[in-house]
Amino acid sequence: MLKDVFSNRLFIGALAFFVLCVGWSLLSQRIFDQFYLQRGLKPPPRGYQYRWKDIGVPLLDENGTPVLQKEGEPCVEIKMGVGFAPTREEYERYQQLQDAQGWAESRGDVAEVNRLTAEIEALEASVQRMRPLYTMTTWTSSEAKSKSSQFSTAKFNAVLREYDLEHLISPY
Repeated sequence: MLKDVFSNRLFIGALAFFVLCVGWSLLSQRIFDQFYLQRGLKPPPRGYQYRWKDIGVPLLDENGTPVLQKEGEPCVEIKMGVGFAPTREEYERYQQLQDAQGWAESRGDVAEVNRLTAEIEALEASVQRMRPLYTMTTWTSSEAKSKSSQFSTAKFNAVLREYDLEHLISPY
């Protein structure tokens, strides 16, 4: 009976496939482990991957720790720079000036529009500060691409809050 089982070609093929799968899985933990160890990294926890600054160079956070990312999540980077970053009071004044400019345009008051435009431009120039400017999103999977917009918007809004610029968050 056992002789019949081992002489069955389907069984032999399945057994060979099983042995190859087990061998490949054992060989690939060691290959990847060696890849990370050569770069001074521990292998990432299951379900996570390292982010890379360049080929073979891991991305480090502000503490010098390699950045891990959950597999399947979009990769969102916030770009910082100098831009329009008014305080809440400055932003309220900016909105008032824009409203007044709109009313002056509707009345056809060109002189008032020009005066308000100059005042708006002066205010914009005076509130240029370091702030989050935009997000850059990369995807690790099609699933990540589908949820990247909400994810990047949420992350960008969180950084605006950190910089006390929550009044610049769009309600739409």
